[in-house]
Amino acid sequence: PRSYGDTLETTIFVDSDHAHDLVTRRSLTGLVAFVGSTPVLWFSKRQGAVASSTYQAEFSALRTAAEEAISLRYMLRCLGIPIPSDGSAPTKIFGDNFSVIENASD
Repeated sequence: PRSYGDTLETTIFVDSDHAHDLVTRRSLTGLVAFVGSTPVLWFSKRQGAVASSTYQAEFSALRTAAEEAISLRYMLRCLGIPIPSDGSAPTKIFGDNFSVIENASD
């Protein structure tokens, strides 16, 4: 559809807690997504599989954040909000694990 208004910046903050659940040892993913300065999506849930390391738990959380970024951008475009699909305004995803960020970056 036709876009209306100014382009908005999308940002996602993500983190995980390795082996959070003491019984099942499953890790926890937490995520907050912003459009402009407004939080529009947030959740905290257990990961589907047991992670054998902090790196694996953080990487799984980053993958979840990337999936949510794609869904969020698609939804905003469907609502007529100008979100460029040419890469000129990418969604910024912030995590706290340097190894995962380095391995997931170009």
